[in-house]
Amino acid sequence: MDSLTAKDDTPQPVVVCLAAGLSQKPVIELAKTLGFFVIGVDRDPQAAAGHLCDHMIHLSTHDAKPLIQTLKNSIWSDRLCGVLNRSSGPPVVTTAAINEAFNLPGVPVDRARQCLNKDLMRGECLKRNISVVRHQVIQEFSELC
Repeated sequence: MDSLTAKDDTPQPVVVCLAAGLSQKPVIELAKTLGFFVIGVDRDPQAAAGHLCDHMIHLSTHDAKPLIQTLKNSIWSDRLCGVLNRSSGPPVVTTAAINEAFNLPGVPVDRARQCLNKDLMRGECLKRNISVVRHQVIQEFSELC
Protein backbone atom coordinates (compact mmCIF):
# COMPACT_ATOMS: atom_id res chain seq x y z
CA MET A 1 0.00 0.00 0.00
CA ASP A 2 1.56 3.29 -1.09
CA SER A 3 0.95 6.77 0.26
CA LEU A 4 -1.79 7.41 -2.31
CA THR A 5 -3.98 4.59 -0.96
CA ALA A 6 -2.86 4.29 2.67
CA LYS A 7 -5.19 5.17 5.53
CA ASP A 8 -5.80 8.92 5.66
CA ASP A 9 -5.48 10.44 9.12
CA THR A 10 -5.42 14.02 7.86
CA PRO A 11 -8.73 15.91 8.11
CA GLN A 12 -7.43 19.02 6.31
CA PRO A 13 -8.98 20.25 3.07
CA VAL A 14 -6.78 19.36 0.10
CA VAL A 15 -5.50 21.52 -2.75
CA VAL A 16 -3.44 20.51 -5.75
CA CYS A 17 -0.62 22.80 -6.81
CA LEU A 18 0.27 22.40 -10.48
CA ALA A 19 4.05 22.57 -10.54
CA ALA A 20 6.36 22.83 -7.56
CA GLY A 21 9.18 25.02 -8.83
CA LEU A 22 10.53 28.19 -7.27
CA SER A 23 7.72 30.35 -8.66
CA GLN A 24 5.15 28.16 -6.88
CA LYS A 25 6.94 28.40 -3.52
CA PRO A 26 4.92 31.42 -2.23
CA VAL A 27 1.65 29.80 -3.31
CA ILE A 28 2.50 26.53 -1.56
CA GLU A 29 3.68 28.34 1.58
CA LEU A 30 0.48 30.38 1.76
CA ALA A 31 -1.71 27.30 1.26
CA LYS A 32 0.16 25.54 4.09
CA THR A 33 -0.20 28.62 6.33
CA LEU A 34 -3.96 28.59 5.64
CA GLY A 35 -4.13 24.96 6.80
CA PHE A 36 -4.44 23.12 3.51
CA PHE A 37 -2.93 19.72 2.75
CA VAL A 38 -0.94 20.44 -0.43
CA ILE A 39 -0.42 17.90 -3.18
CA GLY A 40 2.28 19.15 -5.52
CA VAL A 41 2.41 18.02 -9.13
CA ASP A 42 5.67 18.26 -11.02
CA ARG A 43 7.39 15.80 -13.33
CA ASP A 44 10.73 16.81 -11.82
CA PRO A 45 11.47 14.72 -8.71
CA GLN A 46 13.86 17.49 -7.62
CA ALA A 47 11.35 20.34 -8.00
CA ALA A 48 12.58 23.27 -5.92
CA ALA A 49 9.45 23.63 -3.76
CA GLY A 50 8.47 19.98 -3.75
CA HIS A 51 9.76 19.50 -0.23
CA LEU A 52 7.17 22.00 1.03
CA CYS A 53 4.27 19.87 -0.20
CA ASP A 54 2.60 17.23 1.93
CA HIS A 55 2.65 14.86 -1.01
CA MET A 56 4.17 14.97 -4.50
CA ILE A 57 2.87 13.42 -7.70
CA HIS A 58 5.54 13.18 -10.38
CA LEU A 59 3.51 13.69 -13.55
CA SER A 60 3.41 16.37 -16.22
CA THR A 61 1.18 19.37 -15.56
CA HIS A 62 0.46 19.39 -19.30
CA ASP A 63 -1.44 16.08 -19.37
CA ALA A 64 -4.64 16.13 -17.32
CA LYS A 65 -5.91 12.57 -17.85
CA PRO A 66 -3.28 10.59 -15.91
CA LEU A 67 -3.22 13.26 -13.20
CA ILE A 68 -7.00 13.17 -12.76
CA GLN A 69 -6.94 9.38 -12.59
CA THR A 70 -4.18 9.47 -9.98
CA LEU A 71 -6.11 12.02 -7.92
CA LYS A 72 -9.36 10.03 -8.18
CA ASN A 73 -7.56 6.92 -6.94
CA SER A 74 -5.94 8.76 -4.04
CA ILE A 75 -7.06 8.76 -0.42
CA TRP A 76 -7.57 12.52 -0.66
CA SER A 77 -10.02 12.61 -3.58
CA ASP A 78 -13.07 13.27 -1.39
CA ARG A 79 -11.41 16.29 0.24
CA LEU A 80 -10.01 17.98 -2.87
CA CYS A 81 -11.39 21.51 -2.79
CA GLY A 82 -9.19 23.46 -5.20
CA VAL A 83 -6.39 23.69 -7.72
CA LEU A 84 -3.56 26.21 -7.46
CA ASN A 85 -1.97 27.25 -10.73
CA ARG A 86 0.54 30.04 -11.17
CA SER A 87 1.48 28.92 -14.66
CA SER A 88 0.27 29.82 -18.12
CA GLY A 89 -0.08 27.60 -21.13
CA PRO A 90 -1.19 23.95 -20.90
CA PRO A 91 -1.52 23.93 -17.08
CA VAL A 92 -4.45 26.34 -17.50
CA VAL A 93 -6.35 23.59 -19.36
CA THR A 94 -5.21 20.99 -16.82
CA THR A 95 -6.58 23.17 -14.02
CA ALA A 96 -9.94 23.44 -15.78
CA ALA A 97 -10.04 19.67 -16.41
CA ILE A 98 -9.34 18.86 -12.75
CA ASN A 99 -11.99 21.33 -11.63
CA GLU A 100 -14.48 19.73 -14.02
CA ALA A 101 -13.59 16.17 -12.96
CA PHE A 102 -14.08 16.98 -9.28
CA ASN A 103 -17.04 19.36 -9.70
CA LEU A 104 -15.04 22.31 -8.41
CA PRO A 105 -15.76 25.89 -9.44
CA GLY A 106 -13.62 27.26 -12.21
CA VAL A 107 -13.28 28.08 -15.87
CA PRO A 108 -14.72 25.41 -18.21
CA VAL A 109 -12.18 23.44 -20.26
CA ASP A 110 -13.34 24.90 -23.58
CA ARG A 111 -12.91 28.45 -22.24
CA ALA A 112 -9.46 27.60 -20.90
CA ARG A 113 -8.49 26.37 -24.37
CA GLN A 114 -9.85 29.58 -25.89
CA CYS A 115 -7.66 31.62 -23.54
CA LEU A 116 -4.61 29.85 -24.91
CA ASN A 117 -5.52 29.94 -28.60
CA LYS A 118 -5.79 33.39 -30.15
CA ASP A 119 -7.86 32.19 -33.10
CA LEU A 120 -10.41 30.50 -30.84
CA MET A 121 -10.55 33.55 -28.59
CA ARG A 122 -10.94 35.91 -31.56
CA GLY A 123 -13.82 33.78 -32.87
CA GLU A 124 -15.60 33.87 -29.51
CA CYS A 125 -15.15 37.63 -29.26
CA LEU A 126 -16.57 38.18 -32.73
CA LYS A 127 -19.62 36.01 -31.88
CA ARG A 128 -20.26 38.34 -28.93
CA ASN A 129 -19.70 41.56 -30.90
CA ILE A 130 -16.49 42.32 -29.04
CA SER A 131 -14.06 44.30 -31.17
CA VAL A 132 -10.87 42.48 -32.05
CA VAL A 133 -7.92 43.26 -34.24
CA ARG A 134 -8.55 41.98 -37.73
CA HIS A 135 -5.87 40.00 -39.48
CA GLN A 136 -5.18 38.32 -42.75
CA VAL A 137 -2.72 35.62 -43.60
CA ILE A 138 -0.55 36.54 -46.57
CA GLN A 139 1.93 34.57 -48.61
CA GLU A 140 3.92 37.41 -50.15
CA PHE A 141 5.06 40.79 -48.86
CA SER A 142 3.54 42.43 -51.94
CA GLU A 143 0.04 41.47 -50.70
CA LEU A 144 0.32 44.14 -48.00
CA CYS A 145 0.11 47.02 -50.51
